[in-house]
Amino acid sequence: MPTEFTGFISRSTTPPGKRLSTVPLSRPAKGDWVELVMHYSDGRSERMALPKEAVEAIASMAYRLSKDGQVVVLGEDQELTPSEAAEILGVPPALVVRKMEAEKLPFYFIGAERRCRLKDVMVLKETMDAQQRALNEMAQIHEELIDRHGLI
Repeated sequence: MPTEFTGFISRSTTPPGKRLSTVPLSRPAKGDWVELVMHYSDGRSERMALPKEAVEAIASMAYRLSKDGQVVVLGEDQELTPSEAAEILGVPPALVVRKMEAEKLPFYFIGAERRCRLKDVMVLKETMDAQQRALNEMAQIHEELIDRHGLI
């Protein structure tokens, strides 16, 4: 049963001293399976087989949480405010609004408030990340030219 978005996780909720050392898992091969085991403080445990599609996502989340990373799980049609989109993109909310107005991020209004979909924010993020990689590569080439030809 889907649950409604209640906010972003700003930190791990694992109690101090209970963090486990986690390493990335290998991808399961044909015939392999993965189980989730819940151990309760009263000694009980429950097991649940996981679908292959969930294994990589869960392994990635566990690894990030073990390293004090942030993890957010949302459906791709999740509705976001400009501030929430800005948090995902790592930019100020005003830049998100400018992207919306420049038609680089599809949006709609609910009353007077702008909203966008997570899937559209992720497409914009991929574009922005690719642009940043290109800029970094150009900066590296520039530095190499300076070093080789003594330009300053």
